[in-house]
Amino acid sequence: MLAIPAFAQVDSLVHRTYRERWQLLHNFYSDYVMTADSAQTIRFIDSVYAAGEKAGDEALVTEAGSMKVYFAYTRMRHNRASAETIYKEFAKYLTQHPDDDALARLENVQGYWNCEVTQNFELAFEHWDKALDILRRLPDAYLDIRVTLLEVSDVHYAFADYAESIRAIKEALAVINLPPSELLLKQGNNNIGLCYQQLGQYDSSDIYFRRTYHEADSMHDDNWEAIASGNLGNNLFLRGRYDEAIPLLQLDVNKSVARSDWACASGSQTILADIMLRKNNLAQANIELGHAREYVYRSTQYKRFKPLYPLLSKYYAAIGNAKLATMYLDSSIFVSDSLGRKFNAMLLLKAQQKIDLEKREAAIAEIEDQKRLKIIERNIVVVIVIVLLVTSLYIYRIQRRKHLHRQELLNLQLKQRETELDLATVQLDNFARNISEKNNLLETFRHQFGESSNNTMLVQLQQSTILTDSEWEKFRDMFEKVHEGYLNRLKEKLPGLSPSEIRYMALAKLHLSTKEMAATLGVSKEAIRVTTHRLRRKLSLSEEGSLEELVNSI
Repeated sequence: MLAIPAFAQVDSLVHRTYRERWQLLHNFYSDYVMTADSAQTIRFIDSVYAAGEKAGDEALVTEAGSMKVYFAYTRMRHNRASAETIYKEFAKYLTQHPDDDALARLENVQGYWNCEVTQNFELAFEHWDKALDILRRLPDAYLDIRVTLLEVSDVHYAFADYAESIRAIKEALAVINLPPSELLLKQGNNNIGLCYQQLGQYDSSDIYFRRTYHEADSMHDDNWEAIASGNLGNNLFLRGRYDEAIPLLQLDVNKSVARSDWACASGSQTILADIMLRKNNLAQANIELGHAREYVYRSTQYKRFKPLYPLLSKYYAAIGNAKLATMYLDSSIFVSDSLGRKFNAMLLLKAQQKIDLEKREAAIAEIEDQKRLKIIERNIVVVIVIVLLVTSLYIYRIQRRKHLHRQELLNLQLKQRETELDLATVQLDNFARNISEKNNLLETFRHQFGESSNNTMLVQLQQSTILTDSEWEKFRDMFEKVHEGYLNRLKEKLPGLSPSEIRYMALAKLHLSTKEMAATLGVSKEAIRVTTHRLRRKLSLSEEGSLEELVNSI
């Protein structure tokens, strides 16, 4: 006869409803796997599988697979490859034998695995969310939903996300169709109290600590009475009500020491030492600190040193031992910094994991979209070939029309641009020719009338050849259309050019003579020659180089 747990004889599991199986196997999932001998646990799981196979009970066979995965993920951390292989095999089995209860449990245990073993917190939350989505729509889901919610709450608390931790526990407490379990009433209410304590909402925190105490008292649970007392005492301490806090904290210390719960004992004992220091009762503080130091060492929890070391530093400073005060102050800083770095690293890791998870989900979504597209294309080809051909032809015509339309628009734009370019070219040619004609006319007038400024027609003609600022703007627009980018290249190559030099180069590009440029710019021919010389020097051109060479060097 196999050594089978007394809480679940194999024969009693055959052809049971989910609720009935859950009630019989609850202790297996909550306690037995973690405490029993591994070989015995495996034999029990195998016997459950064999019983299900023999009786044709597919649900029980599936249950055995779920038990095996749970065992692998909780007891085989040292052999991650084997544990993950067992998980994958059962996940494959579920694709052929769908079972929502088992799938929810699989998602839940995967959440635990990613949180506790691989430290991929965002992936853990993703699995827990999937588990809760399944459980919330199942008729008997309330049996498992609490387990998932409490795990989610614990992780939120570890990341200081106290509001989400409270929400998860309250949902677990409010699950319908099932009276709250004793553990949930005590641990759940206590955890909510701790969250409110961290948020500084001590009145709300007191409510839940008192609920924990009353539930523990009604169940004659001294352990939880002590825990609740210590937490209530801590709230009083945080409010500065030391005398009221002392008896509650001392009760927690006494009962915790009696059951060798050094973690709880060290927490309340450290607060008692703090109170004595605040009361300046150094003799009693020394006694309390001695106990606190002993309990912290026995707890083996590194985080317990964080509140202890500052108190030891404060005490030794008060009694004049500067050396020990400094030593414990340094230790306090080291522990605080170490824990802070660890927490910040965990937050950073979680943030990076969230980014990676979003990328992975996007990639998966893209793959799924591609798969769906391929399925649709295959179905269209197989089922409605004719419709596909008609649709393809229709799409081709539409695309052809769009293409022709785009081509027409492009041709129209090109023609419009050519027209604008031709017009600008004509206007620019007319501008150059107009300057040349006016210059020739000026020469003719000068030969006839001389350089006398009294000749009104001569003065007006001279003024009409000069390129004003407003005319320059119009000219520059025409010039840019014909010689696109020339002025920009000019500014890039010679960024220090003056406005008159820029105008000079533009007129030179039109092949105007020195005399014509001088007339257009309203300067002397000598000024034009000086400008030419200066530009040749800036462009490192020889004095023998032609004006055309100067212009074409840009």
